[in-house]
Amino acid sequence: MVHHGYSGEHRNSHLARRLLVFSLVVALFGTIPFVSSMGFIQPGSRASFLGFSGVLLYISARLSGASMSAPLRLFPPVLAIFLMWCAVTIAWSADREASTLRIIETALTLGYLQIAVFVVAGVCRSSRDVAAVVAQAVFFAAIAGLLLNTVLFGTPFHYWINPDVPERPRFTFGYLHPLAAADTLAIGLLATVASNWRLMIKAFAFVIMFGLLALTDSTGARFAVVALAGIWALFSGRHPLRLPVRASLLALAAASLLLVMFLSPQFAGPLGEIVTPDARQVTLTGRVQIWGAILDNGLASTPLGYGFDAGPVVIGPLMGRAYHAHNQYLNVLVELGGIGFIVFLAVIGALLYRLIRFGTAFPIMLGVYTLLLGFNNPGMFTKLPNMLAFMLALLLPVLFPRLPRPTTPQAAHFQSAPWYRRRDISDAPWP
Repeated sequence: MVHHGYSGEHRNSHLARRLLVFSLVVALFGTIPFVSSMGFIQPGSRASFLGFSGVLLYISARLSGASMSAPLRLFPPVLAIFLMWCAVTIAWSADREASTLRIIETALTLGYLQIAVFVVAGVCRSSRDVAAVVAQAVFFAAIAGLLLNTVLFGTPFHYWINPDVPERPRFTFGYLHPLAAADTLAIGLLATVASNWRLMIKAFAFVIMFGLLALTDSTGARFAVVALAGIWALFSGRHPLRLPVRASLLALAAASLLLVMFLSPQFAGPLGEIVTPDARQVTLTGRVQIWGAILDNGLASTPLGYGFDAGPVVIGPLMGRAYHAHNQYLNVLVELGGIGFIVFLAVIGALLYRLIRFGTAFPIMLGVYTLLLGFNNPGMFTKLPNMLAFMLALLLPVLFPRLPRPTTPQAAHFQSAPWYRRRDISDAPWP
């Protein structure tokens, strides 16, 4: 198979790819807090690592011949409008400092990821090749996280203990929240499954990352990985037992549920107690109570919201340590109001259109993961791993479309742009 990159030199392309992986590793590793204090320390640390990642990305772009400015000029308009509304809410935010810091960090991160996805696409031949780059980056970021744990705590296996549930220690990296660690590992696992690696390499990386994911005790992330990986295996066409779609969906749903229940003691226990008032409801530990309090107090029924990332100020007094709605969609209603929620739905609509119309297996898995986990926790525009998954799901369908020829003016525009060069798009088929 011939590789058509931005540069004719294989050596430059190979080095550019390595720097891309290193750039993503640094960006992912930079999300891990080294200290438990809040304030400006954590955002400053993340900004420093993101800046270093940007330098590596720039060098990689120069080696591959990719433009750093062209991708930003093609930043998805609906996402730009959403970010503008997030910035406007600073004017009436309940916590202007938090809103200002978060919108700056979010805009810079999404800009970095926009460029990164385009540059990665420049040195890759298909979205499965992109998946291999992402899987490699997450794997090495996880190894770096284990080393950080060793330096900070004297052991690679550090556990975070919630004061409300002390009997449930959960693995994490540094002072990162376990759910954020779980999202990082889950995205790496989905990338591993969809990559073009050999089976033995896939199995090795999958076992290590899934073992760490199980230690985070994140039922939602594990369920999503098992279900989406199973769907990919059934419909990829790369095995002799490709089942009919309707028959396999029911079997997959039942098998995934049983497997996750087996893997998660915390999942099976509450099923028998779900009718009791204080029961932990499957993977919605305490979340139903938080949602009820938010709705009962009218926090989700304002037209303008309380400001981007100002949720802790208004939700905290209701629920103690709860600093967000534990639901992406409800959190948008609280922070950005009804107007912001309409713009948010437009962003989701654009994502779904691209996935359905042009998406191949890898971006579809990431898109579904991002949307599903939004019901359990926010983070689509605040956690770098989730933002990476979202941007890959949004951009890859037009960079490596499922159809061999563009069928819309939008796809034709992307594929005729000077930064784009047609490559092999022979991904695993998707129904």
